[in-house]
Amino acid sequence: MPGFRFLDLPAELRVAVYSYIVPPNVNKEPSDADPAPYSLRLVCRLVKSEFDQEVETAITKYVDGIIRTTDLPGLPKMSAQPMKTFTRHL
Repeated sequence: MPGFRFLDLPAELRVAVYSYIVPPNVNKEPSDADPAPYSLRLVCRLVKSEFDQEVETAITKYVDGIIRTTDLPGLPKMSAQPMKTFTRHL
């Protein structure tokens, strides 16, 4: 019986797996977070790229949630979308 190969799955299913692995509380300090999910990034460039995109999406949602709940008078409404370039260092 042949073994299971994760990369044989369609990209949509792999991304669904990453969404379950990415910690929902992305505001934790790296030393407090469980490093095991992030070790998946070391598998290959394709997995790293797909996983980083999922982490970026989670961070953007988290920051957008903070921005929506923080209403400072006199400041224009902001979005985390322009911050995507800053998450490329992951």
